[in-house]
Amino acid sequence: MKILVEEYRKKRKLTQAQLAKLSGVPQPMISMIESKSVPNPTIGTIYKLASAMKCTTDDLIEEEPAMR
Repeated sequence: MKILVEEYRKKRKLTQAQLAKLSGVPQPMISMIESKSVPNPTIGTIYKLASAMKCTTDDLIEEEPAMR
Protein backbone atom coordinates (compact mmCIF):
# COMPACT_ATOMS: atom_id res chain seq x y z
CA MET A 1 0.00 0.00 0.00
CA LYS A 2 1.30 3.44 -0.93
CA ILE A 3 0.01 6.59 0.78
CA LEU A 4 -0.25 9.57 -1.59
CA VAL A 5 -0.62 12.43 0.90
CA GLU A 6 2.35 14.42 -0.38
CA GLU A 7 1.21 14.22 -4.00
CA TYR A 8 -2.29 15.49 -3.19
CA ARG A 9 -1.01 18.14 -0.78
CA LYS A 10 1.28 19.57 -3.45
CA LYS A 11 -1.51 19.48 -6.07
CA ARG A 12 -3.61 21.55 -3.67
CA LYS A 13 -0.64 23.92 -3.13
CA LEU A 14 -0.71 23.39 0.62
CA THR A 15 2.20 23.34 3.03
CA GLN A 16 2.32 20.68 5.71
CA ALA A 17 1.46 23.36 8.28
CA GLN A 18 -1.60 24.47 6.30
CA LEU A 19 -2.78 20.88 5.91
CA ALA A 20 -2.26 20.30 9.62
CA LYS A 21 -4.44 23.30 10.45
CA LEU A 22 -7.18 22.24 8.02
CA SER A 23 -7.19 18.57 9.02
CA GLY A 24 -6.38 18.60 12.73
CA VAL A 25 -3.54 16.13 12.07
CA PRO A 26 -0.31 17.41 13.66
CA GLN A 27 2.30 18.62 11.17
CA PRO A 28 4.98 16.23 12.50
CA MET A 29 2.62 13.30 11.77
CA ILE A 30 2.06 14.55 8.22
CA SER A 31 5.83 14.79 7.78
CA MET A 32 6.30 11.23 9.07
CA ILE A 33 3.57 9.89 6.75
CA GLU A 34 5.15 11.63 3.76
CA SER A 35 8.65 10.39 4.62
CA LYS A 36 7.33 6.83 5.15
CA SER A 37 8.35 6.86 8.84
CA VAL A 38 4.70 5.94 9.49
CA PRO A 39 4.00 3.56 6.59
CA ASN A 40 0.45 2.65 7.68
CA PRO A 41 -1.37 5.60 9.24
CA THR A 42 -4.79 4.92 10.74
CA ILE A 43 -7.86 5.20 8.53
CA GLY A 44 -9.03 8.02 10.82
CA THR A 45 -5.91 10.02 10.01
CA ILE A 46 -6.28 9.33 6.29
CA TYR A 47 -9.94 10.38 6.48
CA LYS A 48 -9.05 13.69 8.15
CA LEU A 49 -6.38 14.41 5.53
CA ALA A 50 -8.70 13.47 2.66
CA SER A 51 -11.51 15.65 4.01
CA ALA A 52 -9.17 18.61 4.36
CA MET A 53 -7.94 18.18 0.77
CA LYS A 54 -11.44 17.53 -0.61
CA CYS A 55 -10.64 14.09 -1.94
CA THR A 56 -11.56 10.55 -0.92
CA THR A 57 -9.61 8.13 1.21
CA ASP A 58 -9.35 5.94 -1.88
CA ASP A 59 -7.55 8.79 -3.64
CA LEU A 60 -4.88 8.77 -0.92
CA ILE A 61 -4.36 5.00 -0.78
CA GLU A 62 -2.81 3.18 -3.71
CA GLU A 63 -2.98 -0.58 -3.45
CA GLU A 64 0.10 -2.35 -4.70
CA PRO A 65 -0.34 -5.52 -6.74
CA ALA A 66 -0.06 -8.72 -4.73
CA MET A 67 3.16 -10.59 -5.33
CA ARG A 68 2.83 -14.29 -6.02
